[in-house]
Amino acid sequence: MELKEVRSVIRKLRRLFTNYRVNYEEIKKLAESNPTSKIIPHDLSTLNSGKPSGIHLDKGACFLLPPQYQAEFECLKAKEDGNCLFNSVSIILMGTEDLSTHLRLAVLCELIKYSKHYLSLDEFKKAITYSDKALDEGDSAPPEMKHEVRYFAQIREMCDIGAWCTLLAIYGLSSVLERPINSIFPPVRNSLYEETFSRRIEPRILKNKGEIKILWTNVSVIDAKTASVFLDELAPSCNHFVPVFPKEATGIQIYTKKRIKLINTRISMTSIDHVPQNQLRSLALGNPPLNLNNNETCRNK
Repeated sequence: MELKEVRSVIRKLRRLFTNYRVNYEEIKKLAESNPTSKIIPHDLSTLNSGKPSGIHLDKGACFLLPPQYQAEFECLKAKEDGNCLFNSVSIILMGTEDLSTHLRLAVLCELIKYSKHYLSLDEFKKAITYSDKALDEGDSAPPEMKHEVRYFAQIREMCDIGAWCTLLAIYGLSSVLERPINSIFPPVRNSLYEETFSRRIEPRILKNKGEIKILWTNVSVIDAKTASVFLDELAPSCNHFVPVFPKEATGIQIYTKKRIKLINTRISMTSIDHVPQNQLRSLALGNPPLNLNNNETCRNK
């Protein structure tokens, strides 16, 4: 499918979601008429071999990798335009960001067509995995419709090209690619975030071997100092994703004694009651982290 047509279908989905009377049958019909094989002009059974040329190292993000990835993996840069999750996966698939918008549409169609599957997962019964807007809509719905309303409200937000995406989109991507995705969250002090967002996500149907790795990060993290501030937050906020690749033989391991000490002394939080609810929600919404002077965000640049 040509990019122009992809954008047109996404806009049509957006219009259907914003109609005064939302016709979910019509939305599902449009999604079903656009299978992944029609949307994406690329063989999804293979990954880009080796590190792509022209894609630079993201030094700031490398400081946020958990210790178990430090020796063998590093982070590459993805464009900070709100499409960073899809940009990152496109880089892993083909070495460029050209498939980004195609991937967004494929994920939208996947999540719409198989909504019952994703709504049945425990992850999407938790408030922390949704944006503020989606949560607010769910709170205003009848109790029996709460989960379904916020689920589709989150999908509607994704219909804006350049919109930040949450954990729901990563689950959809895994199924679109028919391969596992390793969602990596930085080793911050509040272990709730790693427990929620660091996970190996299995696709609805597994066909392709080999997982891909994506790191949650923030555009404000550019060096060891800003990384240390971020890792020390009790309610950190991510607004960017980057692809994670195996290191080259000549790769430089980015690690510091200060960072090791910080990770080893992080606080184990057993309840979200320790952190204000509005700060916990900020992760899904993609707000800038606390105490960082550079509050630039990758959303809708």
